[in-house]
Amino acid sequence: HPWPRSGRRSVPWQGHMSQIPTMRAFKTLYEQMAAYPSSSDADVAVFINNADVYAMDLVRIHDVLVNAQVNTWHVEIPKVASEFDVYHLPDVSLPNMSGYKLYVFLNAYNVTDQQRQRIKDLVRRQGVTSLWLYLPGYVDMANGLDPAGVKDLTGFEIDLDHEERMPTMKVSDYSHPLVSGLPTDYMLTPKRYRWAPINRVYGIGPIPEIVDNNASVLGRYEHNNGAALAVKSIGGEKSTQPTPT
Repeated sequence: HPWPRSGRRSVPWQGHMSQIPTMRAFKTLYEQMAAYPSSSDADVAVFINNADVYAMDLVRIHDVLVNAQVNTWHVEIPKVASEFDVYHLPDVSLPNMSGYKLYVFLNAYNVTDQQRQRIKDLVRRQGVTSLWLYLPGYVDMANGLDPAGVKDLTGFEIDLDHEERMPTMKVSDYSHPLVSGLPTDYMLTPKRYRWAPINRVYGIGPIPEIVDNNASVLGRYEHNNGAALAVKSIGGEKSTQPTPT
C-alpha cells in the first residue's frame, strides 16, 4: 500500500515502533478474554473482517471496505436499538457463537474455507437471520474472484456489472417487515470516505445485482432498475442481501 510521505512520516502511525507495545498488550488482553467462558444477552452478532485488506490487489474494494468498516460500523450501527456484540470474523469459530438470532457480515469478502463452512453452519439454522453486505465470499486468495463463492456462502444468485459508480438503491416493495416502516421513496447510497483525496474518483465496483428467482426483491438500483436488496429463506434461515453501502 503506497504511503506518499518521506522521512519519518513515511511510516504510517500504526507501523511506528512506539505503537508496538500497546498493540501487543491489547492482543494479549484479547486472547485472554476470548479464551474466557462467557455468554451474551445480545441477539445480534456483527462481524468485521480485517483480512479483506489482503485482497485489495485483486479487487478495488477500498471504498466499499471503508463504507462497511467506517461509515456503517462506526456511524450507523451504534444507532441500532437492539443490543449487539461485535467480533472479528475469525471469532466465528468460537464455541459461544450459536446463541444469536441475527448475524451481520459487514465485509466478509475474503473468507477461508474453514470460515465459510463455519458461517454456513451457524446461519443456516431454524429461526436465524443473516444480513450480508456487498460480495460475501467473492474473494478466493488461491483461485481469484468468483461470483459462485457468493452464492455458496449466502445462497443468492448474482450477476456482476464490472464498473465503478456510486450506486443508489431505492426501496421498491414496502410490504416486507424489513422495510415497511421506512419513509416513502427511501433511498440508500454509499458515503464518500471523509479522508479520501479530493481529486480521487470515488466509486464502488464491481456492482452486484441479485438475479435469484427464489428471492423477494425489496430495493432496486436507480441507474438500471437491477435488484439491489432482497430477502430469501434458505432452509430454516432467513437471508438478506443488501446494496453495497
